[in-house]
Formats: sequence, structure tokens, C-alpha cells
Amino acid sequence: MTAAPLSPDDRRRLLQTLNGLPSTQQEEIIFALNPPTSVLASNTGTPGHRVITLLTWAEGPTGCGLAAVIEQLNQCLGAAQRPAFKLAQRWMGLAARNRFFTGREPLLMAIHTALQTYRRVVFSGIGGIGKTQTALEYAYRHRHEYDYGFWVRAASKDELFSGYSALAEALQLPGRQQVEQSVVVNLVTEWLAHHDRWLLVLDNADDLKQLQPFLPVGDRGHLLLTSRAQAVGTLAHRLEIKTMAPAEGALFLLRRAKLLPADAPLMQASTSDQTLAHTLQAEMDGLPLALDQAGAYMEEQVLSLWEYLQQFREEKAHLLSQRGDLASDHPSVTVTFSLAFQKVLAANPADLWSHAAPGPGSHRAQFHLCHRVHRCRLPAESDRLLSP
Repeated sequence: MTAAPLSPDDRRRLLQTLNGLPSTQQEEIIFALNPPTSVLASNTGTPGHRVITLLTWAEGPTGCGLAAVIEQLNQCLGAAQRPAFKLAQRWMGLAARNRFFTGREPLLMAIHTALQTYRRVVFSGIGGIGKTQTALEYAYRHRHEYDYGFWVRAASKDELFSGYSALAEALQLPGRQQVEQSVVVNLVTEWLAHHDRWLLVLDNADDLKQLQPFLPVGDRGHLLLTSRAQAVGTLAHRLEIKTMAPAEGALFLLRRAKLLPADAPLMQASTSDQTLAHTLQAEMDGLPLALDQAGAYMEEQVLSLWEYLQQFREEKAHLLSQRGDLASDHPSVTVTFSLAFQKVLAANPADLWSHAAPGPGSHRAQFHLCHRVHRCRLPAESDRLLSP
């Protein structure tokens, strides 16, 4: 991908704005963007040189992108202080890069090879296995190979129509104001059919049958789909994502729990932490979603690996004694979610619903939804929340 450019004037204003921040706010931005420690470690120059070094990394092939820098800057400034920067929209819909992403090197190479060979690739696996995050990491790593990149949520036709409408608007396609959704979709697919060097990611495309109207003809770009579907027919070349390798899972857990820096190798951890991390990742079946939940919980509650392992085993035994089994597709996620769920309820039950959509019964509906999806044990305190 070509880096989303700024005009010379906008770039100068961005540098001036960043340099004008107090050092504490500069550090907050750097912490949020999380560049590798090596990027700024050797920078002993003036604060201005530090900002230039940060922007150079952000625009580089392994950086977070200027859009992420501007987003963090805006969070530090009040609405009246925020300068307006015009970034060329060559990448649309891409989420922020996951600074904790770990491993998956053979898989990332396989995706690259398959896209070069087949142009259309379906990246499939069970929920929580890491499809979206791996596709996101691929997009960031290879963005320099594309002139355009598009990320569209594809769980339903409504999401697809919404995503394609946004692409038509971003690309300023003539006729994009059409009310008929199919017309807008055709505008986008026609554009894709006549342009090169683009990557289109359709995320959570579990129902492959509904995709046909949204797929461009020809082989001018690369199409990457994430899906739970196992049978893809002739739609695309299929790659399967599996659970994390033991060393990868252990390393990811340590990084996510902030027991290791995000760019540190596994061997930098103590022998005991390595052993415990391997034990935990095995008990969680190497499922990235469970490992992510566990790491976030340990960070939030300031728990050691040993303390979390004990809580995990106790909760798993309790759930098994209550029900006799755990959810067959995500047994480890059932336990990690249950631990986190109970901790929030114990600390402040109402906080679970502080961001719920307003309206009668919204708290009750969300509470039962969590119960049905995750089948976790609910403390007695939940009864008060469920009362009319």
C-alpha cells in the first residue's frame, strides 16, 4: 500500500501540533501507538527529532499508519483544538493494528502465496481462532504492495450493502447517490474490475451464497475472505487456520498480560513464567480468543500466571460440576469469560450495562444474551439486575 499521504502544509501542521504537546501527552500517544522499543530507544536528540522518528516509523511498512497517529492526537486535544488533516483514502475500513499480534508466520506466508496464485482466498476456521486478526495483520504487512485496500464486514447483506456504499462514497464514484442498493454495489464491483493493485477483505463472510452479487469479475486485484464455512466450492482457494502452536500461544499470553514487552521473545521471560504460560495455553487449547481474554484479565486484576491458573481450574471444575460439560466449540472461552463476567458483577454490577442502548428491557436482554451465548455461571447479584 502507498502510505496515505499528507500535503506538505498538513504534514508541517501535524509536526508542529505534535511538537507543541506537553511531554506527558506525547508519551501517551507513543504508548498508545506502541512502536517497537528499538524505534525510539536510540533517539537521544531533541523532542522534534523524536516526533520525526515516530512519524517515519508510522509511515513505514511495519508502522501503524498516519491515520492512527492523527486519531491518537485527536484524543489528546479538545474538539476546538483539533486540526483538520486530509488523508487520501486509499485504505478504508481497516481497524487499528493489533500490537499484541503474535506468530502465525507460516500462515501469513501461505496467504501471500495463495493470493499471488489464485487471487481469491477464503480463510476459514472456527470462531475465536484468529481469522480477523490474522487477516488484519496481513493487510498491514503487505500494504506497500497495494494502491488501495478495502475492509468490509460481511456477516449479513445489510453489512455488505453498507460497506459497499461507504466504498463508493470514499472513491467518489459517479452515481453513488443512487437509492437502489444494487446499483451502488455494481458501481463498486465495476471499479474493482477495472483497477489493479487492490486488496478487498470481506470479514465474517460465513454465508458464502449471499456474496455473489458483491464479487468483482476478472482477476485485477486480491480478494481475501474470513469465514467459518468449510465448503467453498469454486468460489476461492481455501486456507484453514488452526489453533496457535504451543510456543506462539505462550508468547501471546505473556505479551497480552503485559508480562513481556510486545516485541520481546519468549526466552526473555523467566523459566517459571514460560512453564506456566505453556500450561495455560494448553488448558485453553491454544485458542487465541481465550488467551486474549485471559491476558486482559490478568493485566486488569494484576494477577500472576500461577494465580490465574488456579482461578481458571477452579472455575472450570465448578462449571463442569454444574452442567457436566462445557460449550463444545469454545470450552476455554466459557471459563475465561465466566471469570471476567463475575469480576465485573462483583465490583459494580450496573457497570456492565452503562453503555447499553437506552430503552425498556435493554439491560435484561443483554444479560440474557450473555448467558445464552457463553453459558456462564451467574452470581446471585444478577437477580437484582433482572428484576423489572
